[in-house]
Amino acid sequence: MAELRLIGVSADGRSLSLIDTHGNEHRLTIDDRLRAAVNGQLSRLGQLTMALESRISPREIQERIRAGESAEEVAGSAGVPLERVLRFVGPVLQEREHVAERARRARIAVPSGPSVLLADVVERHAIRQGMSPEDVVWDSARRPDHTWEVRIRWPDGATAAWELDFAHQHASPIDGLAKRLSGGEEEPPAEQSATVHRLMRVVPTPDDVDPLHPRGTTESTVLPQAAVPAAPPQATVPASSSTGARPAAEMASAQPVTASAASAKSAPSDEPMRDPTAADAQPTATQPAKRGRTRARVPKWDDIIFGMKPKTE
Repeated sequence: MAELRLIGVSADGRSLSLIDTHGNEHRLTIDDRLRAAVNGQLSRLGQLTMALESRISPREIQERIRAGESAEEVAGSAGVPLERVLRFVGPVLQEREHVAERARRARIAVPSGPSVLLADVVERHAIRQGMSPEDVVWDSARRPDHTWEVRIRWPDGATAAWELDFAHQHASPIDGLAKRLSGGEEEPPAEQSATVHRLMRVVPTPDDVDPLHPRGTTESTVLPQAAVPAAPPQATVPASSSTGARPAAEMASAQPVTASAASAKSAPSDEPMRDPTAADAQPTATQPAKRGRTRARVPKWDDIIFGMKPKTE
């Protein structure tokens, strides 16, 4: 038994402040029994104790516990020691636990479908609110009309109660939350996660299409060049003896120019397009320099092969 030491009286003068050997403070209520014990009035102390215990009977203690009160509430309201109340609450607490366990198998009538188990309704609500079903507290209490009700308390502090009908194994909602969970009222939906977004595919309108890059092509696509019309066939000209009279140097210089011009028209270029103004400003290497006199007429390919007629003066 711990030894207590008096350290003072409370401000209202109704209790004593005590301290034990470990430094823990305690409070002792000043009543008639304490006064009789301090004054040595043992006979009076016994009478006061019997009168105090007769304030509440064991039957009344069990009835109040069966109605849903706790042992601390009964002892505090009756003004009796908690130890006296605890002597009679054991069987009643077991009865309440047994009724709460039977209530799990009770069925609830749903207007829009078949009946469901009360345990499934309670578990579904706990999961919907992000709580563990194992943390839900099931309790029961007997009503003044001797019927039982089951009381549910979720970890977030919400409570709901159903009236039990063991003869038909049925549960009827009592309060607002119980009615909403039973289907009598619409339960608000859970909030949607902020991370869910709807994705939309952007399709360009006809006005957004680049005329230089039609739909289906990329920037690296090379557009085909317009086909160069083939030269019309030339009539065969008989060889003339005057062909050998042309200087060999003139014929040799005309052949490369014709070949390079034909290849420039037919072969596509991979280089990017340049400004035509800048291209005209600088003559290319294949472009001949301007001369003071008119350049001689470039003979056709058939003229080179089959010979060219001499120009009539």
